[in-house]
Amino acid sequence: DCGQHYASGETTLMFAARAGMERVCELLIEKDVDVNLRKLRNKTALMFAAAGGYTNICLKLISNGAKLDYKDFDGYTALSYAIKSCHQQVCEILLEKGACPSSELENFWLRLIQDGSLLKPPSGNAIYLLRAAKFGFKNLCLHLLKNGVD
Repeated sequence: DCGQHYASGETTLMFAARAGMERVCELLIEKDVDVNLRKLRNKTALMFAAAGGYTNICLKLISNGAKLDYKDFDGYTALSYAIKSCHQQVCEILLEKGACPSSELENFWLRLIQDGSLLKPPSGNAIYLLRAAKFGFKNLCLHLLKNGVD
């Protein structure tokens, strides 16, 4: 059954997208599985592919109707997951296809990724203030200062 659900709540397509199984995703899409089915905390296969940095899977899902603006229970989109995982190429693809950052913080992280400033988000927080100032995120700078970042 191509639309099978696992005990974890994932569909077969979600599992394949999360695991980077490009050919399996293609076969499932050819079998007309619902690319926008939302399970497992309201996540989609595109969110899993974006989090894993699987550009070809993202492109295949999008070209077969995957929605860019769906949000999971935490309010994250596929672009959110690509940003959180620092997958620059996936971010660029999603933006090119019409995805929009959903917050000032996402805009900030996206700029850091595109700028090449980060390979992964740093564990220290002073860099956040420096980069927020560099990119002109005044509200984020004020928030960081108010919360003890200096």
